[in-house]
Amino acid sequence: WRIVIFLKDVDRIIYLFNQTWKKIKIIWNWPDLEKLRHIALPNVEFLLSVYWQDKYDIVAKSKWLISLWRESFGMTAIEALCQWVPVLCYSKSASSEFICEKTWVACESLDIDQLEEKLDYFESKKWDRSNIQDLGRFRYNLHKKNVFIV
Repeated sequence: WRIVIFLKDVDRIIYLFNQTWKKIKIIWNWPDLEKLRHIALPNVEFLLSVYWQDKYDIVAKSKWLISLWRESFGMTAIEALCQWVPVLCYSKSASSEFICEKTWVACESLDIDQLEEKLDYFESKKWDRSNIQDLGRFRYNLHKKNVFIV
């Protein structure tokens, strides 16, 4: 597997959803797409060549977002937070710096069985998107005047 797969752990996410048979949409237009398609079952859908505005709309309409990769800044998680979408993330990534128990669930391990347990817990929580919005604004001082998010 190439480094892209290693860094993003997309194959691990696919294995998790193969095991649970839950549906997932993966926005992916990177190398190794054919390898990922080869391991995916029919419950895994790939969205290719998605423009940035379409990505924004897809995430905004999502039930939640999974961000298990080892990002150095956590941009994907921050973008989801700005759209009031709860995130399941990896505790050893930069995304964990933004964790608030009312907006996120962190996985301590990328072991498939432990991920499945966290996914079940994550899905069972009642997420209040307006609460996520309020917490995000308060926590990141977005309630101040003249603060714009572009």
